[in-house]
Amino acid sequence: MQDEYPADAGVRLRRVCDAGEAASVSGRLFLCRRCRTQVVVCSCCDRGQIYCPDGCAGQARRETLQRAGARYRRSGRGRQVHAAQMARRRAEQREKVTHHGSPAVAAGDLVPGGTATVPCDDASPAEPLRRVTTHCHWCGRACLPWLRQEFLRRRDHRRCRADHVRTEHNAPW
Repeated sequence: MQDEYPADAGVRLRRVCDAGEAASVSGRLFLCRRCRTQVVVCSCCDRGQIYCPDGCAGQARRETLQRAGARYRRSGRGRQVHAAQMARRRAEQREKVTHHGSPAVAAGDLVPGGTATVPCDDASPAEPLRRVTTHCHWCGRACLPWLRQEFLRRRDHRRCRADHVRTEHNAPW
């Protein structure tokens, strides 16, 4: 296909960002569904993300699986399976030595007095204000200063036929 190229593990979709173009593109601003931080994604990286790139998607997935497991354990069959697992686990724990004593506390593990440092603020208030540029949190590409807050509308290719001539009165989508 035109928008694909081979990668080490299967086929990878080609993105506009891969071309390394320096021009700014439009971006979308959203709040991460889990940690509520503001995230900017450029139009070429935008795949409908709702989580930030800092691992919130994986954590949300783990939480969802834990909730699903808890629902299963509350069901009749799940109670039986869980009770059998816990019985096996308790039997294995009885065979092991469970207590080795507490670790010894080191005598000098406290922070010595007078070692606290105070951060110094070297920023001078006379610095000129710089124009803030927003960058995509996935690829680092510069985005235009105005950001969308909604998804891009997908184009319906079935409505665009070759014999259909678009006029100014027709809707742009």
